[in-house]
Amino acid sequence: MSIKAVFVDFDFTLYSHRKKHIPQSAVDALMKIHEKGLKTVLATGRNVLEMELFSEYRDIPFDGFVMLNGQLCLDSSMKKIFANQFRGEALDSVVSLFNEKEVPMAFVEENSIYINFCSEVINIASGDVATLRYEPGVYCGNPLYLAVAYADESQEADILARLPGCNFKRWGHIGIDIVPEGMDKTKGVQLFLDRFGVSREECFAIGDSFNDVGMIDFAGTGVAMGNAVSEAKAVADYVTDDIDDDGLAHAFEHYGLI
Repeated sequence: MSIKAVFVDFDFTLYSHRKKHIPQSAVDALMKIHEKGLKTVLATGRNVLEMELFSEYRDIPFDGFVMLNGQLCLDSSMKKIFANQFRGEALDSVVSLFNEKEVPMAFVEENSIYINFCSEVINIASGDVATLRYEPGVYCGNPLYLAVAYADESQEADILARLPGCNFKRWGHIGIDIVPEGMDKTKGVQLFLDRFGVSREECFAIGDSFNDVGMIDFAGTGVAMGNAVSEAKAVADYVTDDIDDDGLAHAFEHYGLI
């Protein structure tokens, strides 16, 4: 069955943090599949505010955006078509942890990102990926789409136990995205497949990190970058080259997309 829709992670899959840009080979590859009529969607854990740090992504004609690990989906013109906020037990537990100020955390709303208190741990985590400078803030009841905890793996089990109704998606050695239970990039992928009239078997997904594992496993054709975590490689149908060795373009070539 032919591939009709392609879902691409951003950090360390499309954007190289080592070289601080999107490899030209990746831009060219995405332009070619767009010209062939394949649907292309950017699937990331970031939100629109953070993506402003990487304006070059706008040069690629994406047909949609899965943001915040599936919590927010936007069409090609960045218009909101789906949003899932924290509610009930999940909201209560994550707000309680935020307000206790024992664990450094950031809250992501539709038009703002703020932290519970200033911590060097947040600065360390920001060294893994470029981020905005966050200022301390107070949760005032606005729709909350994503929480980020800054903690290493030794703290993870304890934090998870305090967050009923939530799932963790680690994106670095310190950073952990927190979303409502049952939510991940896969939910956003399915939404766009339904929107495009494309089957799961006709879907191609590529990524590198823990929050890409579900998406890679779900897709009819799932690919892990050469620089991907072992968990992503384990569920992938194919492991391509490192991002800085034209891994994205080589994956498209391997499957005859370009």
